[in-house]
Amino acid sequence: NRNLIINGAMQVAQRGTSFAEASSIYTLDRFRYYRNIDTGEVTISQQAVTDLAGFTKALKVNTTTAETGIPSKSGAKYSTLIYRVEAQDLQHIANGTSSAKPLTLSFYVKSNVTGTFCVSIYKSDNTARLVSLPYTINSANTWEQKTLSIPADTSGGGINNDNGEGYALYWIFARQQGYQGTTSTSWINYVDTGWANLCTASIFENVNDHIFITGVQLEVGSVATD
Repeated sequence: NRNLIINGAMQVAQRGTSFAEASSIYTLDRFRYYRNIDTGEVTISQQAVTDLAGFTKALKVNTTTAETGIPSKSGAKYSTLIYRVEAQDLQHIANGTSSAKPLTLSFYVKSNVTGTFCVSIYKSDNTARLVSLPYTINSANTWEQKTLSIPADTSGGGINNDNGEGYALYWIFARQQGYQGTTSTSWINYVDTGWANLCTASIFENVNDHIFITGVQLEVGSVATD
């Protein structure tokens, strides 16, 4: 399979189809929600899709308790959706060697909030590494496909060949100022100030601010295929 993501179309939800706020909770299969922001809360649910050709389900994050101004607050707190790729499924990308391969992440997103969000990719094995890539939601309540180019990483000691975490992908929905200040659109050794440097949007300004995600695909190479 060229797609390294399992359940990227959000069709499988063995734990249920709606999940109340928790600081850390598994939701639709393989996707986990995490937050440590102060008061903002959400529900996560599987939703039927009728307005995006080729897809029937999406994951929705909906704000139930607002927390205004998170991106301007001091501190190091955030809200995110996480997908972990097993290390043994990433051996062919030769991470940490001179033969390392680039990856392409693509997905569909729809939100009533416009602005710049980001996906941060974290590698924990050996030297912890990070790349954080921004994407912009241009039109409210409209499905948009986003394609992010993940550069090859020739440094950091590579990914262990085991069933632990190889890469963790974080769709960040809001973050405080402690996670900005260091350029991280190319791979760097992990530092908090690069974690979500260009993420300036938030889904927590108002109750019922929300975001839908589906069609997640991670593949080797520099082109997003159908």
